[in-house]
Parts: sequence; structure tokens; C-alpha cells
Amino acid sequence: MAGLNLTYTIDLSRLSLALEHIENDVNNELRLALKESLRDVQHYARQNHDFESHSHKLEQAINYDIGPDGLSGRVFIDETLAPYGKWVHDGTKEHFVRPRNARALHWVEGGNEFFSSGHEVSGITADPFLINALLAQDSNIMTRINNAIDKVLREAGL
Repeated sequence: MAGLNLTYTIDLSRLSLALEHIENDVNNELRLALKESLRDVQHYARQNHDFESHSHKLEQAINYDIGPDGLSGRVFIDETLAPYGKWVHDGTKEHFVRPRNARALHWVEGGNEFFSSGHEVSGITADPFLINALLAQDSNIMTRINNAIDKVLREAGL
């Protein structure tokens, strides 16, 4: 009985090049999705918080940056713009305050002036607006990431 021999030649270099191209495209799309997601979390945090803002410095201090790999990032409070931001976000316990650069603390309440050489103050209730913003944007972020990957695979014909 006669046999049939089949020989296949696979050009792995072409396959490797195609996979590398897809990897680069996925990384580029993910970088874009990350930047858009960080911007959306930043915007949400600036708009949705419980603290009362007078100067809007804390909202302006909500910033984001992208890591050197382009695939990681963070939304944070820029403490050079609002050094008190961490206390607003994380809250504080009851604590004693005293003057640093003067002999007395001074404030006005109900039209009356008050002075103190130091006193106990109730803590600040935490307003975790960054965490809340991330949680609120979670499904949008995941959808954006999945869409980025799907786009690359679609364009690659997969």
C-alpha cells in the first residue's frame, strides 16, 4: 500500500513578528486606556466629595501620573498644593493643637474672636474621595481595558 507523506513548513519568524506586533499594539492601546481611566478617576474625585471647599485647592491638588512602563499609574493628592489633603481624605483622631509660629491660636466663630494657647479638637471625619472615585469608575475602567484588547485582536484578524 502506498503511503502519503505530507510536509509542513512553518515560518516561526513571521509568527513571532506578528505576535510582537500584536503585543506592541496591545501595550499602546492599554497605555491610552490607562491615561483615560486615570483622567476619569481624577475628574470624578474632583466633582464627588463630601468636604466643603472654599479655595478649591484640594480639588486642584487631585492629580495623576503614569509610571515609567506606561502601564501603571496612580491618582493622588499633590501635597505641595494641598498639604492638608491627606487629613481630609484619611481623617484624624481627636488631638491637641498648639500654635507653632505665634503665642496663641486665633479664630472667629459666630462673629466672636477666640484665642487659645492650645486645646483639644475633635478629629476630622475621613472623606475617602479617591477610593470612592476609583470604585465608582471600576466598571468603566474594565470596559475600556477590554475594549482596547478587543480592538487590537479585531484589527489583527483574531
